[in-house]
Amino acid sequence: DSADVNSCLAQKRREPNMATVVEKSTKERLLSVLDDLEVLSRELIEMLALSRSQKLPQTGEDTQILELLVQRDRVFQELMEVAQQQGKVHQEMQLLEKEVEKRDSDIQQLQKQLKEAEHILATAVYQAKEKLKSIDKARKGSISSEEIIKYAHRISASNAVCAPLNWVPGDPRRPYPTDLEMRSGMLGHMANLPTNGVNGHLPGDALAAGRLPDVLTPHYPWQSSDVSVGLLPPHHGNDFGLEPPGHNKENEDDVEAMSTDSSSSSSDSD
Repeated sequence: DSADVNSCLAQKRREPNMATVVEKSTKERLLSVLDDLEVLSRELIEMLALSRSQKLPQTGEDTQILELLVQRDRVFQELMEVAQQQGKVHQEMQLLEKEVEKRDSDIQQLQKQLKEAEHILATAVYQAKEKLKSIDKARKGSISSEEIIKYAHRISASNAVCAPLNWVPGDPRRPYPTDLEMRSGMLGHMANLPTNGVNGHLPGDALAAGRLPDVLTPHYPWQSSDVSVGLLPPHHGNDFGLEPPGHNKENEDDVEAMSTDSSSSSSDSD
């Protein structure tokens, strides 16, 4: 028993030197002090029990053990205070770790939003560059409004678009396309088309009635129904054995007169 006490005393003497060599953790120091308290307490209890049973006088060794016990208890209380402080620090560290995780999540979310904004901005910049290229190209090939107005006056000066307000039959200023222009157009090629009424061809009922369909009917005020009848190919009426309504010699003379006037006006304009 005295050997255990001596070892505790020796350990007490060696503690400062060992602390300088190897710094132990608070847990290890607490366990070491608890072991010392356990040994000293057991030794003191055994000595008191032995001296009471044998009624031996106290030699002073128990007083020495009691002093060691009080000293180790003081060290234990100091270590407990250190442990409590370290526990508070550990709790603060855990709170800080949670806060760091939350901030990290916020940073990742912001990073994702920044990437989306970067993509949108890159697209907007690309579109802006393309628009600038188009604007530059349009500026290089731009036509002034004065040239457009001059061109419009040049077209309207020949009365190829509309007739003058004071136009009368026989006026050399043409209010409509010439015969050559009419023959080179779609109506001029109608005589070469079959009469089955399929794919844009003239339907049979329209041919039988001696009139053009509504799609091909002229909508100009200077184009009368007689001219529309005259546009039909001559062989359609013979195929069906029908005469167009109102078709007589006088109408034919009128159509020939208008054709003659149109030819003379086109030649005069040339």
